[in-house]
Amino acid sequence: MSRMYLAAAGSGKTTFLLEKTSDKSKRYLYTTFTDENAENARDMLIKKYGCVPSNVTILPWFSFLLEHGVRPFQGAAGFKDMQFTGIQIKPEGRNYYKQPALRHYCNSSNAIYAAKLPELALLCNKQSGGAVLNRLQRIFDAVLIDEVQDMAGYDYEFIELLINSDINIILCGDERQKTYRTNGSRKNKGKTLECFLQERKLIGRCPVDRNTLNGSHRCGETIIQFANKLYPTFPQTKSLAKSSSSRHSGVWLVPDSCAQAYSDKYHPVVLRDKSNIKTIDSSNILNFGKSKGRTYDDVLIYPVGSVRKWLSNHEQDLKEQTCSRFYVAVTRARYSVGIVLPDKEANQLNDIYQVWENTFE
Repeated sequence: MSRMYLAAAGSGKTTFLLEKTSDKSKRYLYTTFTDENAENARDMLIKKYGCVPSNVTILPWFSFLLEHGVRPFQGAAGFKDMQFTGIQIKPEGRNYYKQPALRHYCNSSNAIYAAKLPELALLCNKQSGGAVLNRLQRIFDAVLIDEVQDMAGYDYEFIELLINSDINIILCGDERQKTYRTNGSRKNKGKTLECFLQERKLIGRCPVDRNTLNGSHRCGETIIQFANKLYPTFPQTKSLAKSSSSRHSGVWLVPDSCAQAYSDKYHPVVLRDKSNIKTIDSSNILNFGKSKGRTYDDVLIYPVGSVRKWLSNHEQDLKEQTCSRFYVAVTRARYSVGIVLPDKEANQLNDIYQVWENTFE
């Protein structure tokens, strides 16, 4: 049976999905939005088996839709001789050309708009009498979709098509880590995939599991408890990580004047929301989005202004993207999270948080 697993940060969802490919008599497709995540899955299989097993295909989401959804049957949609050159991420293809005109789907260089790619795959399936889906059913026994929180627009409809097929569909994702979107389509905007499944009455065919992957093998208990406060209406994540009393750990506020000394002492990875945010000198600085999917022992975070306000008052509303990006940054750490604030702000919160000083440890 198909199933969607709503996972916690550090729960090992990619490992969980790849472990399902161990049955050599079955043929699996693993797909995920970013090339980086696809390469990570490939590396994990190579590390385990020395190669990617012959019964496993790994494709980024766009490549999957293009290679299996569009190109084999584009002739049925009226584009037989068209050489599509790739995917156009932005702009999103909002235009006045109506379906099924070619320019509804692609730009003048024949690159398909990301927002229109799943829509075009669905058209190819419809106009070919279901040949796209029939072909997929012959090729794959199961499709494993990672990071489903990144899906958007007509992706939902294509996933619906898969769920209603004979293929076993396993989906994993964490709505708290929705820092990316495959496209900016207005279709299904503001709607989670879970809500979509409920609206389409697909829960019977694809139940939602919130428990199996609700523990974090990465983050210590203090870090997870802090991260849970960002999403109080979500099931509270448990820490499954081994604690360490022999090293620096926990969540700390770091006065700006102490940040360089903190970094020199603990060598954290420095995380910032955008590249124009000034930080201390470090050889390891990443934007929040680039850190997604990674694990570090220690991180030092430079929060944006609204997060600084939230730290003093958890009733303060955070925009969805701001909350997700900060959640991702916090949950990269195994042992310690340092959050840099202006000296005055940090010291005003010393009754709520641990405040690190150069002479403290």
